Amino acid sequence: MNILLTGGAGYVGSACLRYMRQQGHEVVAYDNLTTGHRLAVDGAKLIVGDISDTALLTATLRDMRADAVMHFAAEISVEESVIAPKSHYRNNIYGTMSVLDAIRDANELGWKPAFRGIKPIIETAWKWHRNHPDGYT
Repeated sequence: MNILLTGGAGYVGSACLRYMRQQGHEVVAYDNLTTGHRLAVDGAKLIVGDISDTALLTATLRDMRADAVMHFAAEISVEESVIAPKSHYRNNIYGTMSVLDAIRDANELGWKPAFRGIKPIIETAWKWHRNHPDGYT
């Protein structure tokens, strides 16, 4: 399965990326590298871009023929969210809306994921979570 993983160079996203690759999936990381790290994608393809760039997300989905999107791109610091709430709101709310818009736009432009069902993705994610209850790899 081809999976686009937003926030794929971050702590949680890169752990998921490695696990999904171990399960035989093709994974493309999409990250703006604000807090993520290029080395964290461990040799997987990395698209450097912001989730607010709906056009780049749309093109990426279409070009890679993604079967699924796993969205981990978010600002998570509680302290920073109190100091700069607009930045968190902009990224976490509008950014997520941009990801959803890109999925819709790519579909309207002819991208049709080879959907094989969400069940295998959920089972894989829960298997990883059971083996790593604290989120550690």
